Amino acid sequence: MQQLLELNIENIILWASGGLFLIQLFYFIFFFARMMAKGKKEKEKNELKPVSVIVCARNEEKNLREFIPLILSQNYSRFQLVIINDRSWDASWDVMQLLSEQDNRITLVNIPDAGKDGFAKKFALTV
Repeated sequence: MQQLLELNIENIILWASGGLFLIQLFYFIFFFARMMAKGKKEKEKNELKPVSVIVCARNEEKNLREFIPLILSQNYSRFQLVIINDRSWDASWDVMQLLSEQDNRITLVNIPDAGKDGFAKKFALTV
């Protein structure tokens, strides 16, 4: 015991490394272990976060018929599909209404054509 209390370089290094080990152990137990436990709890929930998919279409009747069913058939189950009719003059709005009747995840927004109003696609996405 007397040898451990002597002040020589070996004992100072031994006591300093022991103290640093205890500090690291304290940080691991109180910080890192708690963060790891919290991460495991979140993984156990395994809940999918809801997502909104926004599709802005102007005169896209053919593409709507082709691609909207592909979007609806994806594996991610918790999503909402917002389809915006951006001043179309073809049958795009009719196709959108038909698709929304088939699936309740679809929300429709209609921006009618009011002549030369100067709005671009940005306005449709803002709405």
